[in-house]
Amino acid sequence: MSRDARTTERRAQILDVAFDLLGTEGMAGITVRRVCEETKLNPRYFYESFPDLDALLVAVFDKAINEAVAATITAVAAIVPAEEEVVVRTTIAAFARHVSEDPRRARVLFMEGLNNEALGQRRFDMLHDMANTMVRDAMGITDPAEPLDDVPPLIVITANLFIGGMAELVMSWVSGRLDVTLDELVEDTTALFMVLAEGVVQLSAKRGIDLPDPPAPEPA
Repeated sequence: MSRDARTTERRAQILDVAFDLLGTEGMAGITVRRVCEETKLNPRYFYESFPDLDALLVAVFDKAINEAVAATITAVAAIVPAEEEVVVRTTIAAFARHVSEDPRRARVLFMEGLNNEALGQRRFDMLHDMANTMVRDAMGITDPAEPLDDVPPLIVITANLFIGGMAELVMSWVSGRLDVTLDELVEDTTALFMVLAEGVVQLSAKRGIDLPDPPAPEPA
């Protein structure tokens, strides 16, 4: 193996171990020393990939959320074109199912950010990015670099309300504090999203806010 390949392999090994520690024992069980012991790597190899523990925690979070988003995109791609309600239901179901299949995912994505400042900030940034993506989708903005300064505040508020609410809802559900099945969670959340979307349309019309027409489903 080349030097770069060995470095990449060690980094992946460190990420896997850190994910397991953070997802099972939480912040109390993860230190640079513990990660090195579990991977049987010299500490210099840790610092070869990560400047400190916070950087590792953020990388673990990013890997977990990227995998969740990828699973969701794959599920939606399999049913598009479809009516908006079907797409919403599939999106919510795929994300919730992926997170709940492995309790470590839920702990990394939703819970341990409360115990570490860097992880909490990354979680906050992730929710903000997801809300902005929702705004762009709603407004038909395809360029991810285009600023959202001219988007009506109502749309931005709605996106942040839904994304933030969903994060708290999923956290309550996976922690067992919300005693409903996955099907019930998906069905009711989808219904509430559709009511919220219709309310935004009606309120926008009252205020004279022009919203783009939703794209028509492409013929199969």
